[in-house]
Amino acid sequence: MNPELYFDKRTLSRLTWKESPMRTLALLIVNRVMRSPINTVWPDEIPMTTAEARPAPNVWRVLLAIGIIRQNGEYRRSNRAGRRASLIFQYQLSDRERAEAFLWLNKPKVQSPPPIASAASREAQGEMSIVSPSFPNN
Repeated sequence: MNPELYFDKRTLSRLTWKESPMRTLALLIVNRVMRSPINTVWPDEIPMTTAEARPAPNVWRVLLAIGIIRQNGEYRRSNRAGRRASLIFQYQLSDRERAEAFLWLNKPKVQSPPPIASAASREAQGEMSIVSPSFPNN
């Protein structure tokens, strides 16, 4: 999928995020909502560390603002420890195309593995030595 063909520049700029803990958390949330059988998620169902929990409210608000998710009207008390049974809303996927574009535009950059050294260079560096097998005499 190439989102540049489907969205205008302003929408693309809103869907493209810089590398940050907020982006990592947003990718986790969008992946979780899209994998859910009915495309819904409760915020306390998403596993996160204490460091990730700090920007979480902002991430939910931004995802709401750019139209990837929306509140579906369901709410309940949180089950997460430390939330003191605060009121939380259930979110559902609002626009699948935007969500797919968001994931595509923000996919983690895969670093290429280091080149594999040849056997001759490893032997010269002393990393590899040739050992002749010893066979028991029968």
